[in-house]
Amino acid sequence: MKLDTIATRILGSRWTLFRAIVWPPDAFALAFRLLDRSGAYMRLVDGDNSGNVCLSPREGRAWPDVAASVGIQWRESVAQAMRRAGKLSGARTDLTRSLKGMRLPPHVKDAWRKIRAAKDVRLDQVGETDELVIALVQLAAYADEASSGFGLRMHRSDSDPASVLADLALRSNRWQSLCVNADSDVVCVLPKQHTPQRGLTVRSLSHHLAVCAAGEVQISWEPPIDSPLSDTDHVNLLLVPWPFAMGRRQFRPASHPTPGIAPIAAPFRYFSYDPTGHDDTCDNLIDAVQRAFERALEHVDCVDMVVLPELAVGPQELAQLERLAFERGALLITGALLPDEPRDPKNVAVIQNRSYSVRGAEPEVKLRIAAASGNESVALAQGGLQQAKHHRWCLDAPQIRQYGLSGILSPLIDWWERSQIGTRQIHFTTMARWLTICALVCEDLARQDPLSEVVRSVGPNLVIALLMDGPQLSGRWSSRYASVLAEDPGSSVLTLTSLGMSILSSPAHGFRAPDRSRVVALWRDVKRGTVELELGPDEEAMVLTLSRSSIEEFTLDGRGDGSVAHFPIYAGHHCLDLQRPKKSVP
Repeated sequence: MKLDTIATRILGSRWTLFRAIVWPPDAFALAFRLLDRSGAYMRLVDGDNSGNVCLSPREGRAWPDVAASVGIQWRESVAQAMRRAGKLSGARTDLTRSLKGMRLPPHVKDAWRKIRAAKDVRLDQVGETDELVIALVQLAAYADEASSGFGLRMHRSDSDPASVLADLALRSNRWQSLCVNADSDVVCVLPKQHTPQRGLTVRSLSHHLAVCAAGEVQISWEPPIDSPLSDTDHVNLLLVPWPFAMGRRQFRPASHPTPGIAPIAAPFRYFSYDPTGHDDTCDNLIDAVQRAFERALEHVDCVDMVVLPELAVGPQELAQLERLAFERGALLITGALLPDEPRDPKNVAVIQNRSYSVRGAEPEVKLRIAAASGNESVALAQGGLQQAKHHRWCLDAPQIRQYGLSGILSPLIDWWERSQIGTRQIHFTTMARWLTICALVCEDLARQDPLSEVVRSVGPNLVIALLMDGPQLSGRWSSRYASVLAEDPGSSVLTLTSLGMSILSSPAHGFRAPDRSRVVALWRDVKRGTVELELGPDEEAMVLTLSRSSIEEFTLDGRGDGSVAHFPIYAGHHCLDLQRPKKSVP
């Protein structure tokens, strides 16, 4: 396959024209894909071709300084073109027209000419030509530097023209890509928060832009709006491990999934789970969450996010919970089981991601602001984003014994969760320039499928895994996979299971004494390491405080990011007794 074939797929038949790459994310999409498909980026660490030597042979400055300078020039060229264009409608043709006649920096032109001249080079020969490898890496670096902060514009009053155009490009691409000319049905370019500092992959080439192949995984980058967190260096998470008590009869044998679905394996059967069948000590979930908010505010100044585990709620509770979080000004992330007759129920993560932006406003004002945010799917309560679980849970013999289910589900066969397997999708939500979050449901944390590659490409600051699992101990599976993401790309990870499910995993059913069943959450970051979060005998929830830590990350070609790589770090937690009378808050 020739270079021209790949370029035509991404930018169309007129890819050789200068206007095809005037917008940095478009140029990055092409250069990155060619380096990735050819493997030519490996030349940067191959003997005499060490980055700083080959990338700026005629410059009197070090390569990182050259790349940063060109990036600034390119961004200013975009700004000048947008000022000439005036107000934009947001349509893709309008965005393309706004960049017409834009002057590219000479360095960008030079790299682009060399790439165009090599259009007949085969992909397997790209790495054999030093000049072409250098031009591709240079173009990718210039585009990356020019795109700093794209997709992270927290305040609508921010008048930076390039950032405004980035937001418009996201909107025109259904929140899936920053590109203007590159085909979002072929490749998606997204904002990026972390650059891997270990290993050697093409993802190590950029600080600010991530490339994801379009196709199986539906990606959504939710653009941020004004948030109080923009000016703070900490965030408070209210963790409610609902249900607090569970009955084993909430699990029961079920019929086969929707007719026509092929079997997974044999011999096997299916089980169903009823999230409403528990006998809890609290009146109901909404009362419990309300009390948790009240108790949390005895320890922290505000609650920025409320998190519940996998399968925590049904549809009626979800509507009330979304409204409660919305009114409290907290982002909501929860697991839910939603019926979808006549199909199987949906096991989903729900992200209600607009409420935190208007903390303190009256509910009607909040709804108006949310509706004006530009993403109608999250404008009202019960309109949160839904992200389906991608892997069914299989209860095997050890797990059936661990949870004491042998009297209901035979341990002689495997039992698969009866639920829909939806389209693979991932939503990224930004609460502050230093905090982009994504949620995973249970086994989605562990499976190395196409979704995991998207997470590693974007490098969100925080990954939250919603589990239906036993105690979150440092030696168990969830801790192992959290460590993988902490290593590459550098994300901090929180796992949360329900207290009721954890208690079912009593020492008599597979865990050694002492009883650790009240360890309902586990935290992992690159600085503090692993922290087990355990509730006391009379405690049902906790508030977790994370602080921001920033370090400098480096790309494969030696460019630093100026210490804008941010890490949420464990700063402490308070466990909450939801049964005692409320204390007055000073």
